[in-house]
Amino acid sequence: MEDRAERVHHHLQIAYNDYPIRIFLALIASHIMVMYNETDTFFEALFTMSYFRGFVASFVIASIIIWYVYRTTVSLDKRYSWHRHTLLRLILQTGRGLALPAILAFLLVAIFLRMYGINILETEYLRQDYPLVLLMLLSINLYYFGLYCFLVLKKPTVPDQKILTAEDNVATPIKANNEPAHKETIIVTTPRETVPVNTDDIVYIYRVNEGVFIRLKNMKDINESYQTNYSLKDLEGLLDPSKFFRINRQMIVSFQSVSAFRPESAKTLLLTLNPEMFPVKKDTPAEYQRLTIVSENRTPRFKLWMDR
Repeated sequence: MEDRAERVHHHLQIAYNDYPIRIFLALIASHIMVMYNETDTFFEALFTMSYFRGFVASFVIASIIIWYVYRTTVSLDKRYSWHRHTLLRLILQTGRGLALPAILAFLLVAIFLRMYGINILETEYLRQDYPLVLLMLLSINLYYFGLYCFLVLKKPTVPDQKILTAEDNVATPIKANNEPAHKETIIVTTPRETVPVNTDDIVYIYRVNEGVFIRLKNMKDINESYQTNYSLKDLEGLLDPSKFFRINRQMIVSFQSVSAFRPESAKTLLLTLNPEMFPVKKDTPAEYQRLTIVSENRTPRFKLWMDR
């Protein structure tokens, strides 16, 4: 269980979807940087060309830096989760998400000042403004770390829908070597003989009148079905979940037996099986009539199971 949880967490993709927040952070950071250590009030500075010029430049630089931290975080999430590689992730996040953006911010500001003939080393930038830049970068990294933790706790860790696992369908017994204990042959004892049944020959298994029956694809009539001492739950655990699906409390069908299905109600499905249980529908006994209906809570998983 622990190994599986780690595998699921390792492949968990975090979708931050925070583009509006990044724009907002860039706007706030730009205003703070322009107004930092200024004596003018906001409304006094708002209508000056120096404020406008500094704000635009700061917004461009802040947007680039925040985007860089975002892309770095997404890239590291794919390879080094905070859960599995805590120390390594901390080192990489500090280096790539804090140190490199700090250097990049310094270079961008130096270029901007050079455009106006100002040498950044001859200004108070490193002593006054740069510590504030570092504090903002630290805050952005902490923001993404907190958002990561929140989304991991919020997001259900479900397997990829393209891969149907045992937990999507049935509870599968696990061997000591962690391999599923799927049966290739089931021993069925009849009043006359004991028959080894290859699971690939099974089309469906059903329960009627407290008995559990197995029908094989070479049986011409449902009355030829083998009765077994297994319960449906036992068989559900023994069969390969990629080949068999329990559609309701009374029936397990094989993938090869489902020739079609259609809505039976708003949330259930009615299956057409091959071979059909009874060739003429009107001759279907009452206890068999609802066997081929996929129950409401199993319908979504059944559709995924069929879509391969």
